[in-house]
Amino acid sequence: MKKILFIALVALSQVLTAQNKGTLKGLLTDKETNNEPLPFANVVIKGTTIGATTDFDGNYSIKVPAGTHVVQFSFLGYKTIEKTFTIKADETIVI
Repeated sequence: MKKILFIALVALSQVLTAQNKGTLKGLLTDKETNNEPLPFANVVIKGTTIGATTDFDGNYSIKVPAGTHVVQFSFLGYKTIEKTFTIKADETIVI
């Protein structure tokens, strides 16, 4: 009985947590090389451990808690760029 209750609580916590998040996604490109995709760059929500690395085509997608955040884009040898954004639960923003 304890095992079933524990599993139910874990499942419920996952559902409740997921409801307060939105999705930040986009394509990171290098304007100095005719907007070629920038693969394997870092995309991080400032002040958190939430982040991702762009894929081979420069795409990224991150689940972010609702609210106002600053996203940082960084790549070795490039200047770090920061953008402020506000996201709501279940919203998708493209930057």
